Amino acid sequence: ALVVDGHSGMAFMEKPPASKVLLDNMVPLTAAIEASQSLQSHIVRRYSDFDLLNNSLQTAGLSLPLPPTKLIGNMDHEFIAGRQKGLQNYLNIITTNHILSNCELVKKLLDPNNYSADYTEIALQQVSMFFQSEPKWEVAEPLKYIGWRIRKKYFLMKIKNQPKEQLVMFNEKGTLKDLIYKAKPKDPFLRYYCNPKKIQGRELQQIKTYGQQILAVLKFLLDKGFPYGHLHASNSTLSCEACKDGRSTISWLLQMPLFSDVLLTTSEKPQFKIPT
Repeated sequence: ALVVDGHSGMAFMEKPPASKVLLDNMVPLTAAIEASQSLQSHIVRRYSDFDLLNNSLQTAGLSLPLPPTKLIGNMDHEFIAGRQKGLQNYLNIITTNHILSNCELVKKLLDPNNYSADYTEIALQQVSMFFQSEPKWEVAEPLKYIGWRIRKKYFLMKIKNQPKEQLVMFNEKGTLKDLIYKAKPKDPFLRYYCNPKKIQGRELQQIKTYGQQILAVLKFLLDKGFPYGHLHASNSTLSCEACKDGRSTISWLLQMPLFSDVLLTTSEKPQFKIPT
């Protein structure tokens, strides 16, 4: 099986259509509840929409203050005013949580004009078009819980005549972040990152070893002429004297006492794998 990324955004160097509005999905949305008489240029939502959203967000393990439902007397002016205040507080908590505010469910509720598309279906179409020239491959299933970016979806591919052949090994323990959060990579993102309860830091020797290995891999790639943009040495360096501006080099970081005394033997198993 093979994991592929079906990016539903623009391709690299692709020119956006003149009529297309480019959105930054990382900018959190804000919302203010107003009276039903002001409907022009507004998004209309019922209590049931908030209730549906709240049920979907239960995966995060957070206690969100959604006002309770009421079957009798729900048209009373005092009750409506109290519910409006409660829903506003509910939205304020969601939009100030950096993980929930970037959740696709929240984006669809607050901005349906820009987030109404089925991004999984769009990505599936792009993946299928790419593999049209490779008839031996077929889509096995979408991997819904990998990652958190709205317009980035993943699919499991397989060879038709060899469906059980593994071309890419799956790391059952997950990433270093999964190790710190004591998370399982197949669990939903919201469950183990939004409200972590079992964070476990690494020992100093592990931090030194991991850091030295990451820097060594980056230096190897740079020495070979392959820049790697997902990891970088940062733009500032903290010291006992001050926060010094300037971009530190990987070679300089490898000479720091925290990493320089770590000796890696050829028999030691590699701790990290960086995707290309």
